Amino acid sequence: MGPGRAGAAFEAVTASAITAFLRLGWAAAMVAMASNIGSAATITGNPQNIIIDRFSQISYSDFAAALAPVTPVGLALTIVLVGLFHRGEFAERAQPAAPVTPIRFRAS
Repeated sequence: MGPGRAGAAFEAVTASAITAFLRLGWAAAMVAMASNIGSAATITGNPQNIIIDRFSQISYSDFAAALAPVTPVGLALTIVLVGLFHRGEFAERAQPAAPVTPIRFRAS
């Protein structure tokens, strides 16, 4: 596992654990982690990437091409970890709160 994937894994685990502990919900976890992982794929996505650009003089397209494989891995890891850390929320939502009564319309 390269340093990019290790960093994405660390961020995903940390963000999942924090959102589960603070009970922020799975949607907050998904938005926070997916936006962070997606921003890592471009030079202008993160401040540290801008610093890398200034010192390396790498082109925008070369940078994006180099980090493109990391993004899908990070997003897949995000989905798995959010599912693990927030599985109780998914189980609660899978059960209907009350029986559903169908609406019947009368023809006039």
